[in-house]
Amino acid sequence: NVALILTSLSTGLRAGEIASLTWKMLLDDDGNVGTTLTLPNEVAKWKSGALLPLAKPLRDALQRLLDATRETAGVEPNQPVFLSQKGSQGLTRQAIVDLFRKIWSDAGTDGSSHSGRRYFITHAARNVSSVGGSLKDVMHLARHKHMSTTQLYVAQNTKAQVELVNMIGKGLR
Repeated sequence: NVALILTSLSTGLRAGEIASLTWKMLLDDDGNVGTTLTLPNEVAKWKSGALLPLAKPLRDALQRLLDATRETAGVEPNQPVFLSQKGSQGLTRQAIVDLFRKIWSDAGTDGSSHSGRRYFITHAARNVSSVGGSLKDVMHLARHKHMSTTQLYVAQNTKAQVELVNMIGKGLR
């Protein structure tokens, strides 16, 4: 579940995209989890495939999952990353939705399979300027065609609003 949760939180993938992940989308030339995810158009909503960077904690979790899968059953490039309990089939989109509902419920929060996507986009938007980027970069990572769609995901932060107004006010005399 660690790799599954981190996939959602650090890539912002949708449930159907997570269900469609195969090892060939993640592996480098040496057969290890690489630094990018190649999300093809055919598995992405609105054919919005992209080359997405992978954060180190996610790469590490996926590598542990890959190693464990290799030990028990072997790994083929077209094999789904996240397998059902039977171990031979990948999880469906609905199984991902149900699993996240259970994970968040067990954690005592009201979340869904889309909560990781909202978290990712909100945190990316709040931090993008600290790495020299812009909201266009967030829009690209979210694979949205319109900025207005990306804006719908970004949660308000009342504390930040107060601090921002105070910061601007200090510059006025």
